[in-house]
Amino acid sequence: MPDNKECPHCGTSLQGPEIPLRNSMTLKPVLYVGAAHFKRELGIEDPEVCDGILFWKCPDCKGNWHRWDKGTWQRDAANRRYGVEK
Repeated sequence: MPDNKECPHCGTSLQGPEIPLRNSMTLKPVLYVGAAHFKRELGIEDPEVCDGILFWKCPDCKGNWHRWDKGTWQRDAANRRYGVEK
């Protein structure tokens, strides 16, 4: 499962804004382990297929790509129901 830095369809950056070290309202530390920036890609869920994200969608071009590796039932389900290709 690759961690995409850019959309495989349009090439736009999927890196979002920097994660703040402290919440600006409460001044309490924000705990995001191992990440410096938010992500922009949209995780598409279908509770009738699986519990969790089934595939990713670009917020700019609306292109879809797989979250799951080839040969997994989740990837096959995304192909059947949504026509996810990449």
